[in-house]
Amino acid sequence: MAKRLFDILTDKADKIFNKLSDKADKLSVRANKIFDVLSDKADKFLGILDNLDNAIDNEFNKFFDNNVSEKGKQDKAINKKSKQREVLTYEERIGKWGEYLIEEKLRYINKKIGEKGKILRNVYLPKYNGETSEIDVAYITQKGIFVFESKNYSGWIFGNERNEHWTVTLFNEKNQFYNPVMQNRTHLKWMKEFVGEDIPLFSIIVFSERCELKKVTTYSDDVKVIKVGSILETLRDFWSDSPDMVSDERIEELYARLKERTNVDRATKEAHVENIRKNTKGATYER
Repeated sequence: MAKRLFDILTDKADKIFNKLSDKADKLSVRANKIFDVLSDKADKFLGILDNLDNAIDNEFNKFFDNNVSEKGKQDKAINKKSKQREVLTYEERIGKWGEYLIEEKLRYINKKIGEKGKILRNVYLPKYNGETSEIDVAYITQKGIFVFESKNYSGWIFGNERNEHWTVTLFNEKNQFYNPVMQNRTHLKWMKEFVGEDIPLFSIIVFSERCELKKVTTYSDDVKVIKVGSILETLRDFWSDSPDMVSDERIEELYARLKERTNVDRATKEAHVENIRKNTKGATYER
């Protein structure tokens, strides 16, 4: 009798547990959808701000072109420099938003698939010449380290892994920017110098949902160019194709070492940006 009662209670407990698990999964899916919707709306809002900023900049230039005297042209140059600083600050905010979205996606993935991946943003790795190489987002896992490069553009994106520059087209205006695959390859070089040859590294270039990857071609198996909404799917592919190579203890060790490289002073950050400006050959180059 006692055994039968125990079996009945166990069966009911299993059913309750299964129902709760099912509800938890549904809530998790809904939470992810809500996050995606909010992220998409935020991206669109930033796109509107981006367009407004361009329109204001155009009107700004027209005003000075039509209304300044010879003496005023000197003031125009000063004001343009001031304007450039404002735009740079705005671009930095846009860039930080892209990095934030990647970080939040990775946090969700940790909860969704029960992984213990460690997430770090803005890791400044040392180079031989005293300069630094900045990693937007690093994801340290048992598979290796996923190095994310965030590109928060609006418009159509055209690029080839082997070309030095890519193109973004928005409202019939074309601008070039440095090949992010090559950019991240440099990041991976200094990451390998820092963590050692035995740690597998993966390169993932993440574009905003505001853009369209119109024609982007890659050839390397360890490189992916995606939009932020495809991070989970992309990591699943790497997960299924890659063996475990990093122990839990090594993950903790790598996290501690890399975390120290996120705590840099303002002077180091400014020097990093200045070195980028010197080496970009006129093309747009995001961190």
